[in-house]
Order: sequence, then structure tokens, then C-alpha cells
Amino acid sequence: MTYSYQNDSPLSVTASIAGILTFVVAILAAAYVRITYLRNADSEYFQVKASLSWYKTESTWMQDLVSSSPSLASENESRDRTGGMEHEMYTFVMDQLGKLEERLLELLTEAEIAASKQSDEDGRGGVWAFVPSRFRGRTDIAMSWLPVRAKAMELVRQRDALGSRVLFAQMSIISSRVRDQESRARKREESELERMESLETTVHAQNEKLDKLEDLIYRTMHRSRVDEDAQNPKHGNYQSPTRQRSTISELENLDPT
Repeated sequence: MTYSYQNDSPLSVTASIAGILTFVVAILAAAYVRITYLRNADSEYFQVKASLSWYKTESTWMQDLVSSSPSLASENESRDRTGGMEHEMYTFVMDQLGKLEERLLELLTEAEIAASKQSDEDGRGGVWAFVPSRFRGRTDIAMSWLPVRAKAMELVRQRDALGSRVLFAQMSIISSRVRDQESRARKREESELERMESLETTVHAQNEKLDKLEDLIYRTMHRSRVDEDAQNPKHGNYQSPTRQRSTISELENLDPT
């Protein structure tokens, strides 16, 4: 056997060494890929968890926005059915958002419980793979995250899509309210314009009546003066009966307007 080994060619020895090195490198590469994959899964888990926290804050703010304006929605619905439909759509989308967030929270809780159980059973956790000790605490949650990862990412995608629908519903409600305010302002302007025109007509009619009244007063005073002069022949403005009749006729022919 020793003689056979000594008779091996250098090429055969080199090939054997290269095969062993390739096998070792393949094992190291697989371990590195595994560790990197678990690290990425762990980071992805915490990103989803942080996103869920933001989702809940956003949903709470949106829900407060809906609950703070029921009177406006009822008022819009009484005047225009479109406003009520927009509010109903917004409320429906908010309900769907709440359900998705609850389901996502259940998946995260399930992953945390599985990681806790795995760590308790092992004592240290992570005996299923050869990883450095500083990564063992994180690989527990990463391995528990992988079974629910697909469902969780699908829920995140649906949540983002519903967020776009919420934004569209908000824009629809805002647009409806803007149109309603514009309609109200236009009606107020038309009503004020009608009142101004009516007031101008009334003022003009009153001016005409005042002009007629002034003319009537002037004619009455002038006629009284003529009668007084006729009854007092010694007055300096005495007029003959013919002149008086002519003056009275002229006064009667005056246009009262």
C-alpha cells in the first residue's frame, strides 16, 4: 500500500488535495450562506415588526379621523349620496387594515413563541446549525421566522396596497368636501346678489316716490300761495283772475314724475 502511494503521480496527488480543499471550501461557503441567510431573516423580522408598530400608529390616527367627523359624513349623505358612499368605503378599508394588522401581529407572536420554546428546550438554542455563539440568540428568532415569512410578507404587501386605497379614499372625501364648500359659497354669492338687486330696486322705487312727493308738496305750496294772493288784492303779488286761472292750469298740467 505504501509502495502504491509512493508510485502515485504528482498530478493524482494534486487532484486529491484540490478535491479535499474544494470540499472544505464548499462546506465553509454553505455555512457562510446559511449564517448570512439567517442574519437577513432576523433583520427582516425586526423590520416587519417595526413596520407593524408604524402601521398601528397610522391606523389609529386614521380611525380617529373617521370617528371625529361622523356629523360631516351624515350631512354630506343627507345632501349627496356620494359623500356617504365615500365615507362607507373609507370605513370598510379601515376595517380591513385592522384585520390585516391583527393577523400580522399573530404571525409575529407565533414566531416569538416558537423561538422562546426552542431556546428553552436547547438551553442555549441553535444546536441545529454550527454558528458562532454571538449569533445563537438571533438565529432562534430567524429560524422561527422562516416558516411564517411568506404569509407575513404577503400581509405586508396587502397592507401597503390597502394604504394606497386609504389615501385614495381620503382624497375622495377631501375632494367631495371641497366641492360642497364651493357649492355653498356659490349659493351664498347668488343669494347675496339677489338681495342686493332687490335692495337696489326698492331704493330706486323709494327715490321715485320721494321725487313725486316733493313735486306734490311743491305744487301744493305754490297753489296755496296763489290762492292767498288771490284773496289779498293789496298784496304785491296780486294777479288778475285770468292770470290766476292760467297759473292754476299750468300747475295742474305739470308731470308729477
